[in-house]
Amino acid sequence: DTISINIDKDAVLRSGIMLPDSIRHLKGEELKNAIPDKIYISLKDMRILTKVDMLMLEMLANCNWERPLYMAISVGEVSKLKFDHYFVQEGLAFRFTPFDYKKWGNVKGDNNYAIDVERLYENVMNRYKYGGLDTPGLYLDETTLRTCYYHRRLFAQLAKELIRQGDNTRARKVLTYAEQAVPAYNVPEVYESGSFDIAKAYAALGEKTKAMPLLKYLTAESEDYINWAFSLGDNRISIVQRDCLYKFWQWNQYNELVKEIDKEEYRLSNQRFEEKYALFSQIVGLRN
Repeated sequence: DTISINIDKDAVLRSGIMLPDSIRHLKGEELKNAIPDKIYISLKDMRILTKVDMLMLEMLANCNWERPLYMAISVGEVSKLKFDHYFVQEGLAFRFTPFDYKKWGNVKGDNNYAIDVERLYENVMNRYKYGGLDTPGLYLDETTLRTCYYHRRLFAQLAKELIRQGDNTRARKVLTYAEQAVPAYNVPEVYESGSFDIAKAYAALGEKTKAMPLLKYLTAESEDYINWAFSLGDNRISIVQRDCLYKFWQWNQYNELVKEIDKEEYRLSNQRFEEKYALFSQIVGLRN
């Protein structure tokens, strides 16, 4: 139930792949010996391998790590193969590596993959161009807007990772540039666009005057949707029941962060939350 693929250690060292923290300090033969001889891919509990799975395995078996292999972050879960821990994020793509970063201790927080912070910083702050997103009145269709959401989430992810490493100076630069490159007047500040993570990053930096306006805006966005759902009437609110629950979940997330910053604002927001959720539960319960 396991596939093994040989690793060319010299090719790995030439490739520029981010090495796990525990061996990065090693040199010469000591470093080479620390790199595993094979990559092991578990097929446990899998009943089939799709053509996509076979294609990915063929690529890994034949690339020899001489050239980088990437998967766009927008692709989603195209394969049931357990590759996440072998990914390192460098920007808008995940790079395949021969290292199980979870076992090597590089996977932190809620992620299932490692992050090459230096390469991500270079890409986001210097290499990527944002196509005039700062042009007022720009029209963005649904597909383009989703791509813009990816960009803002990258900024948020990078800022949070820098804060985790204690690099608050560069984290502030990232957040400032995010406001300029992906402005709110063109790309809506919603949960899906990474705006909540931006607020969390500001809060972690102690910049409450930045975090609170954003949290109030996000709360209002969720509350407005819930109010619209109530306007549909008791007989039709069940149509949007799942979306409503999602908005309540978002609102609760915002409240938890607000509680750490402004107790009075939390009290008012949470009171409205509990009243509306009680009414929603009553209506949905009656309908069911």
